[in-house]
Amino acid sequence: MWRPKDKRLITCLLISVCIISFFLPILRKYLVDFLEYPLKITGFFFDEFKALIFFHYNFLENIRLNREIGLLKQKLSDYQELLGENQRLKTLLSFRENSAFRLVSAKVIMRSPETWASLIVIDRGKRDGLKENLAVISSGGLVGRIVELGLSTAKVALLTDPGVCVSAIVQSSRTQGLVCGTLESYLVMRYLDEDKDIKIKDNVITAGLTEIFPKGILIGEIIEIKKDPLDNRPYAKIKPFVDFNKLEEVMVILR
Repeated sequence: MWRPKDKRLITCLLISVCIISFFLPILRKYLVDFLEYPLKITGFFFDEFKALIFFHYNFLENIRLNREIGLLKQKLSDYQELLGENQRLKTLLSFRENSAFRLVSAKVIMRSPETWASLIVIDRGKRDGLKENLAVISSGGLVGRIVELGLSTAKVALLTDPGVCVSAIVQSSRTQGLVCGTLESYLVMRYLDEDKDIKIKDNVITAGLTEIFPKGILIGEIIEIKKDPLDNRPYAKIKPFVDFNKLEEVMVILR
């Protein structure tokens, strides 16, 4: 049954709706202004949280990609190293097959900073048939001679050592002399005859006057001719054909 009390309630609701409908457009502007800053702040924190999540993801992805790049660089380096070693070994094998000497190939396994310009250690020794004073060469020319032996290693005195000297011949004029090391980038050939025709860029080879170094091994080329102030005799500076700073593989001449 309809009651007066219910009627009053409905009337109040209708009046409230009318009032709200009237003031809503006016209040809307103030409501939007009031909520603008909280919404901006909420949006800012939401964007920052989203950026933090993506930053962490990108950070982990960057670590993964850098790791992959490092592995690829290492693989490329290993490939280039194997390719270079393969090319050097092919050169040595070709030289060995066409050489008149009986050769044993060896790898350089150690160099000391104190004796860098005068001594190397190779991975061959007594069990490989090596002996002291055997000549050591590379595809470029004369390297030096064995001065100390172990069971599986040997020390090689380089041609750059002042204590290593070899009888030599200027290939074009057949002038003989003695070539010795200087611990520098050049060798010195002494006891030359003044009346002999010696020129810059003449090749110098071993003379074979001793049992240590067979005849005909390339040593280097003449880069300068000077006179010794002590005996007034000419001597020649020689640039060796072997780059002693890049020795990795050598060959020992067996007798």
